[in-house]
Formats: sequence, C-alpha cells, structure tokens
Amino acid sequence: MEQELHREERLWDYIDETASPAERRVIEELLASNAEWKAAYGQLLEIRDALRSTELSSPSMRFTQNVMDELARTQITPAAGRYINTKIVWGIAGFLIVMVLGVVVYGLGKADWSSSSSKQNWADKLASINIGEIFSSTSVNIFMMVNVVIGLVLLDAYFAARRKKYQRR
Repeated sequence: MEQELHREERLWDYIDETASPAERRVIEELLASNAEWKAAYGQLLEIRDALRSTELSSPSMRFTQNVMDELARTQITPAAGRYINTKIVWGIAGFLIVMVLGVVVYGLGKADWSSSSSKQNWADKLASINIGEIFSSTSVNIFMMVNVVIGLVLLDAYFAARRKKYQRR
C-alpha cells in the first residue's frame, strides 16, 4: 500500500512536471519497462483529464442571500462592554497601581535621607538610590514587566473609550 502511494506521488510529480530531470528519466524507464507503472500512469492521466473537463459547479444565485438571512436570525453576541464587569477591571487596575506605588516607595525608602549635608539636594539624594539592589531579582523584573504591559492595556482601553465618546459627539 505504501509502495503504491509512493508510486502515485512520483507519477503525479511526473505528470505535473515538478519532478527533477533525473527523476523524470527514472520514471520514463519504469513506464517503458513496468506494466504496473504504466497502468497506474494511465489511470492518473484519466483522472487528470476528468478533472480538467468537469465544470465547477457554482452555488445558486440566491445562495449568498440565503446565508445572510440565516445569520440575521441567529443571536449575535453582545458587545464586550455588556458582559465584562467593570468593577473587576477597576479592582485589578487599582491593585496594580498600588503595587507599582509600593515598589516606588520602597525604592525611595532605600535612599539615604539622613545625610545632614546641606549641599546635597533632592536630585543627589535620589541619585544615591541603588536601583540595581532593588531590581536585581528576576521575579521582580517579571512582575514589573507584567505590570507595565497590563498598565498599557488599561491605558489603551481608557483612550479607546474616550475616542468612542468623542466620536459620538
């Protein structure tokens, strides 16, 4: 069975003229010397000719309208705004904002605020924060990336809602 499939594949390549020149010579030799190959080749040529001579059937003239009528009868899913609970979305957004603010406050807490040097201004004190110490953990980096992505998605949703509201006016 596998040998027949392999033979048919090779013959189809020969018929479609996609076989390499060396493969074409081998198949021509097999067709000249092997009756099974010649019979299979004849059958495949008949199939090819039958496929070429058949006319493609087209759907009825009203087919598109019938499909559209059936679709109109079905219940269309409601817009996402109707079934997404906005309280949950705002709760998640609030949690993420609180977490980001917590990391910022933690970073500010690491600064050396007790130096009594009057020459040292706020910028110098903030520059003294060792950010590498705060964000050296891989899990903190992953957490921050997820927060940034979710924050950008929420910001996009907010601007999309504002854009829709503006377009209605």
